[in-house]
Amino acid sequence: MDPDKLPPELRERINRVLRAKTDDFFELAKLFGFDPLTSFAGADLRNADLRSKPLAGAVFVATNFTGANLIGADLRGADLTAAKLVGAQLISARLDDAFLTNANLQKAQVLRASLVGTDLRGANLTQASLDYSELLRANLKGVCLEYGSCRETILSHADISSARVACANLCDANLYGVNLMHSDLRWVDFTNVELTTVNVKNAHFADNVGLSQELLIDLELRGAVLD
Repeated sequence: MDPDKLPPELRERINRVLRAKTDDFFELAKLFGFDPLTSFAGADLRNADLRSKPLAGAVFVATNFTGANLIGADLRGADLTAAKLVGAQLISARLDDAFLTNANLQKAQVLRASLVGTDLRGANLTQASLDYSELLRANLKGVCLEYGSCRETILSHADISSARVACANLCDANLYGVNLMHSDLRWVDFTNVELTTVNVKNAHFADNVGLSQELLIDLELRGAVLD
């Protein structure tokens, strides 16, 4: 399209962006007349640099953050429903009370992050790393965490029912009061994990590291399925 045929207002916005001496997401968005917190639902923000950005309460429904740098970002209460965060860097991010239902976080790095009360129902966390993070009271019902890692992760009172957790590493995780009903827990590493307060009814265990024969008997008595 001939730039001269563009509406004058749009042409001026484009020129402001082209003249800008910054690659900062917030500044460029504002130069184009966009609200960084509400104007990017469904947008393509692959590989965007949003390190430490204040994004609390933002609406990013179905936004593509593949490979994005969100290290230290404040996403508390943000709506990331169905967002694509494949391989995204969320180290030390604040995601408390955020909505990540049906989000795709395959291979995402979510280390040392805060996800207290976060809604992750149906999220794809295959091969994702949530090591050293806090997911107190988080809702992970129906998630896929296969081959993922939650080493030393605080999952107290989280709902991880009907989830696919096969081959995940939960070494040294805090599972106090967690709901694991109907979940696939085969081949999970439970080294140094306390399971006495966990709801394991109809959860499937097999070839797990860190579970003694005595504990397996106890789990079966509490309703677990030993495959």
